Amino acid sequence: MKTVQDLLTEYGLGQTALARRFNIPLRTVQNWCGGQNAPPDYVVTMMEELLRRDREKRYRPSPPIGYKWDGDLLVENEEERAVLRKIRGMTTKDGELSEEAKDEIRRLAEKRTAPIMAERKKAIESYHKKRSKEG
Repeated sequence: MKTVQDLLTEYGLGQTALARRFNIPLRTVQNWCGGQNAPPDYVVTMMEELLRRDREKRYRPSPPIGYKWDGDLLVENEEERAVLRKIRGMTTKDGELSEEAKDEIRRLAEKRTAPIMAERKKAIESYHKKRSKEG
């Protein structure tokens, strides 16, 4: 199991920065690093996960042209952004997506793929026309 000192080293933070990031008194962080006492293992695990996410956000690649980041999802336009925000609010008590949310996702996926599928259909039809003329 990692220690708080390990996290400071791995993520290049000082004690003050860690204390501010997690709203923990600086003296507590100093005690953890000095070995006077230690936080529970689950606290170190949660801190590590949040620091990892912070790092990923900082190094997130630029979105493709025409897209924007909305949280952790890429969206093409405001309509998609609105649909995705709506979907985020459609969860059941168990934290699962509702059927309504799944239907919204299907509609969005179909809308995004429709131009690709139409182009593919044209290419297939063109290929078959050429083959029938040759044969």
